[in-house]
Amino acid sequence: MTRSGRSEDQLLSHRDAMYRAFYNIIRLNQEVTSQDAREVELADVYSKIFPLMKEDREFFGLIDSQGTTLQAMYDEDADQYWFEVPRPDLQGSFGASLSFDDAVDLIKSLDGPFPQEGFVGFEFQAW
Repeated sequence: MTRSGRSEDQLLSHRDAMYRAFYNIIRLNQEVTSQDAREVELADVYSKIFPLMKEDREFFGLIDSQGTTLQAMYDEDADQYWFEVPRPDLQGSFGASLSFDDAVDLIKSLDGPFPQEGFVGFEFQAW
């Protein structure tokens, strides 16, 4: 159950997947916390969840089979999406700012566990 009291979320329709998703789409009052992340098909992420991120600080995240997270947040001022792989053990994250098209390409390319150091072009930032 989400904080909003929903037991089923309309954005996540598939159950057979290798990733679990969480997100907060503020203007639609749609939220699934990371503790309640749901299995999802990648097609749902890039076609249903990601395109809804239009307000500052709206976000989504994916958790892979190893427990590594890839998360993204919309930056309205830059009209870019900050993608990162958090590394609490290093007190920072590997991340990059991506355009909408580059972000969709990254999501579509996901296949298996996320690299601990992020993806091509990701740089480390301490917290």
